[in-house]
Amino acid sequence: QRLSWEAFWGTLPFGIMLFSMITINEIPDYLADRKGGKLNLVARFGPKVGVVLFIASLSAAYGAIGTGMLLGKIPSSGGIAFLTLPIAWKTVSALRIHYNDPRKMASANLGMICIHNFTAILLILAYTVEGFRWDALLESILPLGVLVFLYLPIAQLTLKAIAPPRGDAFSKPVAQG
Repeated sequence: QRLSWEAFWGTLPFGIMLFSMITINEIPDYLADRKGGKLNLVARFGPKVGVVLFIASLSAAYGAIGTGMLLGKIPSSGGIAFLTLPIAWKTVSALRIHYNDPRKMASANLGMICIHNFTAILLILAYTVEGFRWDALLESILPLGVLVFLYLPIAQLTLKAIAPPRGDAFSKPVAQG
């Protein structure tokens, strides 16, 4: 067997994002984890350090995408994954403000799920476009099948969860003139 550097660079951002997701999920459990004797990084060093670890690891995930592209191990079309940066910015902002309030911090947790899902969807699209071949049509569209059947339903549920509630015509304020 041999190690594929393309596979390494293509999956590295998601391993780092998984660390980010675990870190952000440990922040609201800080006190309970300390009382229970858990020795995760947030319980050892505190929620402020957890915020720093989250920001650093999320930045590293995006850095891994950029580095993989520069090294030619992630297709140049993989830059589409950076379209999730506004979600990351909003997530980091919410976490910085609300890290001590588990309820208000829930939007940051959901933001991290969105970042992970949408970055995966966009990189799958980039790899599909990069590897598309008419003479190997089945192999070329198989990643799209995975995308449609596995990721898009999750993405739809995530979007519903983050979308503001829709009011009916009776709940909208009437313009005063």
